Amino acid sequence: MAPRVRPRGERSRLRPVEMVLPVSHLEILSAEARFLKLRRGEFLQLLLTRKLGLVLLERPEGAPVYEFSDEELGTTRRFVWYLRMERKVLFDRDRLAMGNVRPRDWVILELNRWIDYRFGVRLKPPASPQTGENIANPRGEAPGATSLLPRSPLVLDRSEP
Repeated sequence: MAPRVRPRGERSRLRPVEMVLPVSHLEILSAEARFLKLRRGEFLQLLLTRKLGLVLLERPEGAPVYEFSDEELGTTRRFVWYLRMERKVLFDRDRLAMGNVRPRDWVILELNRWIDYRFGVRLKPPASPQTGENIANPRGEAPGATSLLPRSPLVLDRSEP
């Protein structure tokens, strides 16, 4: 068996992060990266630095809107994200701070947060039992829209019907 040769230069400083993602989220990743004229890995690094407060970035108007079938949500594909060692350390620290989530879960959560689908790509946000209005988006803004107005707090009614 021949010894493995380690690549020189830039590639030797890169660390692979392997995961299996739903086809739906690979499509989101590809479309959002394309929209910003970035590679998929560059876009994920941008989400990481944004989450850590190292860069200020908001989703632009006119960004894609998504709707997926059960098949697209259930089918998975392999994805490898290459990170420089210093970014990999930041990524691992953030995953640990989130409860030691798997890389796949981090990517899915951050993509959902980026496109403002915090309740999932197929689920509608819950409605208030008192008013029927969308608790997460009471102003009826389009997904992905951001408002400078404060959001109302979530109040759970635990009384028996």
